[in-house]
Amino acid sequence: MVDFRPTNHPELENFLRTLRGKPYLIDPLTRLESLTRLGPVMDSLGFFEEHDLRGKWDLLNTCTHLFFYEDASLDMISVYSNMVLDNDRIDPDQGLKFLTVTVIKDADDWIWLIADKQRVIKDSPRTAHEVAIGLSPNDIFLSGAKSWKCDQITGLLNALSSPEFRSMVSEWHGNYRTD
Repeated sequence: MVDFRPTNHPELENFLRTLRGKPYLIDPLTRLESLTRLGPVMDSLGFFEEHDLRGKWDLLNTCTHLFFYEDASLDMISVYSNMVLDNDRIDPDQGLKFLTVTVIKDADDWIWLIADKQRVIKDSPRTAHEVAIGLSPNDIFLSGAKSWKCDQITGLLNALSSPEFRSMVSEWHGNYRTD
């Protein structure tokens, strides 16, 4: 039995529309799920969890799929990023390339994994988020999301261990590599 499956864009949009203005439909991850199960896996992949509401908003503000979240909902979802905030590590040819990973558990114990591939390319208009991370003027911001619907925490961990997810992390590595 498969405990996770990829979702298509209309399915993801429908799920997020359902949540709009209804934070009671979101069930936060338990401390056990978050700290002892998910946290170590995300750490091993080079991701850092954002706990601050302002930080979550900044990371998700540029994501097309999460544009409608209100601050009241943000404390109920888990947001991770592998972005490196070190201008010396930003590749001048590729700009800044990173993933924002959002984990949303619904009231039926399904966990949605949304990986937003983000890239800032030099010499394009910049957003407030890009200004905040110190990028030069005229950068292009590109975004593209992939998502999975997971059956509880086990399905989420299996999705994070899948070859497809690991390959995406390798490609969208957060500019921490020197090769």
